[in-house]
Amino acid sequence: MAIYADTPQPHVLARKLLHKLQVIAAPNRDKAFALADGSVFHCPMSSDTARALTLRGEFPFHKILRTLLSAGDTFVDIGANRGLGTLVAARTVGMDGRVFAFEPSNR
Repeated sequence: MAIYADTPQPHVLARKLLHKLQVIAAPNRDKAFALADGSVFHCPMSSDTARALTLRGEFPFHKILRTLLSAGDTFVDIGANRGLGTLVAARTVGMDGRVFAFEPSNR
C-alpha cells in the first residue's frame, strides 16, 4: 500500500476522530492537558487550542521558549490568547522571573 506525503497517518486520523467525539460529547467541558514541564493546562474542548494539543501535542514554540528563557528572566506575551505560552514561560522563568501577558480580545 502506497502512502503519499499528504495522506494523514493512521495515528493522526485516530487523534482527529477522538477530538471530534470529545467535542460532540461535551463541547464546553474543559479538558486538562499535561505539558512536558509537568504543568497542566485547561481549556474548552471546542477551542482551537484543545484541537491542536489533541492532534499535535505541545507546540514547537514551547520548546523554543524553554530553550531561550532561563530562571529569573522577564517575558512579555503580547497576544496571549488562552495563556498556554504564558504558562510555559512562567514555569520556565520560575519564581525569580517575571511574565507579563496581554490579550486584547475580550473572549
